[in-house]
Amino acid sequence: MGTLKSPTPTGKSVSTGQAGSSRVVDKPATKSYVQSRNFYRVSLAAPVEWQLLNEIGQQQDTHQGELTNISGGGLAFKTEAAGPAPGDRMHILLTGLPLIGKLDTNVTVLRVTPAPAPAPADDEEEEQKPRWQMACALDELSNNMREHLISSIFEQQRIWIQQNM
Repeated sequence: MGTLKSPTPTGKSVSTGQAGSSRVVDKPATKSYVQSRNFYRVSLAAPVEWQLLNEIGQQQDTHQGELTNISGGGLAFKTEAAGPAPGDRMHILLTGLPLIGKLDTNVTVLRVTPAPAPAPADDEEEEQKPRWQMACALDELSNNMREHLISSIFEQQRIWIQQNM
């Protein structure tokens, strides 16, 4: 079979076959999203304490943030403190994780992007500080701790599903 050509004005794509024959392929009605990850990610809010690590692994100043999502392979959080860049090493302390309690480990920063600031309260007129979204790899977890984290993520999902039924 030949290569797939661009859609026709009717929304159908035509591909050429052998000896000049062609086939019409309908476009799907909806798009589907597939996570191409090693671990399923869930949205979860929890407090985060983090410190950059210097060249010899010593923790620098402590900063606060708010977890936005977590998986067996990584996490993302928002913070007002700037500084880390992709490739930097950080120490992370997550507290209040359902079914685990806390997670205390070192991570590698993958991405740092601007994050929208929360909407100010009606009586709040103070200037909003810039916020950052940081995505980090959980690359120092032991296999045992990673399995415990994954199990707790799935258990939390089961709880949420049961509460919504």
